[in-house]
Amino acid sequence: MSEIPGIVRAWDRPRFKQALQQLERALTTEQELDEARGQALTFIALVTSATLEAGGTKGMHKVQLEAARAMETATSHAEIASIAVKFVTKVVPLLFQEARDPHVELIDVALLLIDKHYSKPLTDADIARAVGLSTSHFRHLFKEATGLPFHRYLLGLRLEKAHAQMGYPGVSVTEVAESVGFACLSHFSRAFTKRFSVRPSEVRKSLEGLPARA
Repeated sequence: MSEIPGIVRAWDRPRFKQALQQLERALTTEQELDEARGQALTFIALVTSATLEAGGTKGMHKVQLEAARAMETATSHAEIASIAVKFVTKVVPLLFQEARDPHVELIDVALLLIDKHYSKPLTDADIARAVGLSTSHFRHLFKEATGLPFHRYLLGLRLEKAHAQMGYPGVSVTEVAESVGFACLSHFSRAFTKRFSVRPSEVRKSLEGLPARA
């Protein structure tokens, strides 16, 4: 679940759908209802928190309270899973919105390509060509699907990947910036600070001494 906030902030629809499917499978196999309730509420809380960080309204907190109340009366794993999907959809409807254009599935392919090659020099024209769309059509579909123009989406994804790498021991801020596609450290630092309200060096310092990641 640790990846959920980054997925939501990046509006990564394919990976979000995968995460939600994994949650539904997990909830239906949990032996204890209380454990299933806790897992579902944790997922909703992570989605809500990430949405708030991305500019959502403070009314999102009411969704968590409503979800908790609904979970209390659930009597089966399937019902808990259904409630979780209902409230997650309420928090991030854009990630469930189906575009009117039949080429919308190509945007999911594009998002997977971006996630795979985000550290390389990428333009919307490159991705449009890869999925067989004109650049103008791709731009329209991409913004409709993600709510962001391509360059802002790519920037956000790179920053999320960078944030996740800050906990890696022995890796400098410069190395993190370069690994996610930033050629200019000062540009990376400004963008990172604007997105997370903290300088990358401060995040790196706060994580020093943590156990190495697997």
